[in-house]
Amino acid sequence: ATHALLLAEVPGDDRRWLCDIGYGSGPLEPLELVDGTRSEVGGWPFRLERRPGEFGIDHWWLHHRGPDGWVDRHTFTLTPQYPVDYVGGSHYVGTHPRSPFTRRAYAQRFDGRRHQILDGDEWTTVLPDGTRSSRTVHPRDLLRVLGEEFAILLDEDTAARLADRTAADSPSPR
Repeated sequence: ATHALLLAEVPGDDRRWLCDIGYGSGPLEPLELVDGTRSEVGGWPFRLERRPGEFGIDHWWLHHRGPDGWVDRHTFTLTPQYPVDYVGGSHYVGTHPRSPFTRRAYAQRFDGRRHQILDGDEWTTVLPDGTRSSRTVHPRDLLRVLGEEFAILLDEDTAARLADRTAADSPSPR
């Protein structure tokens, strides 16, 4: 596993709530864990769907609506997960030399008004209606963009290493 969700219960309330940290473009508020639940925050619609799975374990699907219809965000079960379930996946995604996330700048910020994505030197903004705009970030501007747009503050040494790596990996002419 590489993504964790929380299932929250409130004393005195029989409902259960799915809570996502919002990594990527997940919902920024809890969703009641009921098949067909829909939620909209800032124009971003989400819905939950339960489907029968193998061995009697239901699978839940979190969808969001894009310009071309509903898109699967991720699938999960209510089977308990433990730290050991995340160690392998987290290693390969976050630290392995072949992971795309260790080879270039990659950041996302979803604030309800817009979804910002920095992938290498390409900075994309997506609005709730599906409108996308992309631009190239020069390596010398990386520190400013990460701080101002993504709320990621880096020390100058780390920023310089990231800028050098981004410049070296960029297909864009400099």
